[in-house]
Amino acid sequence: SDMMQFLKRTLDPNDYSVAPCCDDLKLELIVWLGELSQDKECSCWLVNVLDYIHRIFTQSFVRRKDDDMSIEILFFYEQLLLHEETRFQVIGGDGVIDAILLCLEEGSILGTAAAKCLILVEDCDRNHDGSLGEVGCYVREKRFALTNEDELLDS
Repeated sequence: SDMMQFLKRTLDPNDYSVAPCCDDLKLELIVWLGELSQDKECSCWLVNVLDYIHRIFTQSFVRRKDDDMSIEILFFYEQLLLHEETRFQVIGGDGVIDAILLCLEEGSILGTAAAKCLILVEDCDRNHDGSLGEVGCYVREKRFALTNEDELLDS
C-alpha cells in the first residue's frame, strides 16, 4: 500500500532514494505508530516496519543516546508484545531483546519502559507445558544478573 511505502521510506535510514528524514518527523511517526499498534488489527499491519524501527532504535539509543526516541520505540514494542499475533516478531527480532536489555541498565523512565517490555516477554514466552521459554529464560537470567550487579555496586 502507499501508506506502507511511505512508512518504510521515511523510517529506513539506509534508503537514499529520498532526502534523509529529520529525527523530529521520525519521532512523531513512531509516536503515531505506537498509538496505532494498540489496536490488534493495526499491530498486525505495522509489524511489517519492525526492522526499520529496530534500526532507528539501535541508532537512537546505542549511538546517540536519544531517550525520547528510545522510549517511544519501547512503547511500540510493548504494544506489539501485548498482541499474540505480533509478539513473536518482537521476541524473535534480530537483536531486539538485547537492545531492550541495554536500556534496562539506564534507570529512570527509559529503564522502566524497558522493564515493562521484558516482563511482557517473560510472561508471554512460554512452552506448551507453561514453563518459561528459551527467550524468557534468557531475559530472566540477564535481569537478575543486572540486579545483582547493581546491588554489589551499591554495597
